[in-house]
Amino acid sequence: EEVVVPDLVGRDTVYALDLLTSLGLNIKVGGFMWSEAVPKNFIAFQEPASGSWLKRDRDVKVIISRGSRRVRVPNLVGTKLREATLVLSQNGLNLGGICRIPSSQYPRGAIISQKPEALQEIERGQSVDFLISDGFESIAVAMPELRERPVGQALKILDGLGLVISEV
Repeated sequence: EEVVVPDLVGRDTVYALDLLTSLGLNIKVGGFMWSEAVPKNFIAFQEPASGSWLKRDRDVKVIISRGSRRVRVPNLVGTKLREATLVLSQNGLNLGGICRIPSSQYPRGAIISQKPEALQEIERGQSVDFLISDGFESIAVAMPELRERPVGQALKILDGLGLVISEV
């Protein structure tokens, strides 16, 4: 007995499996492909084509969509590197270069900026670079010898080092 092959393209894989089983047909996954038009885990291609006649207990070969090859870069500013690495992985992106600088605005280990910037569309598999806070930078200055110097000269030396005298 023959049945008409239904149109599976654009349908969820679970729906396609249920529908083919109810018609006495088998589903055979022939592979995966990137598709801008068909969402991830939906049927992107089928063979034989819909409308064809097929004997029961025969296979309908399908290709399943991996979804779009492009993805929006998540906003990871303010997060820690460990969390950012996990989010990148979940979005099919890779960890790129890392630079660290002192920052009084971000705690140590927090991401200050990223490139590409958040919400830009890039292809899966590309890398995202980060600028990460090393925390507040304390400035140490070697105190110059000021004993037996005139006050004006001592103040000039201190001013040149960026030091401020609170009281003389």
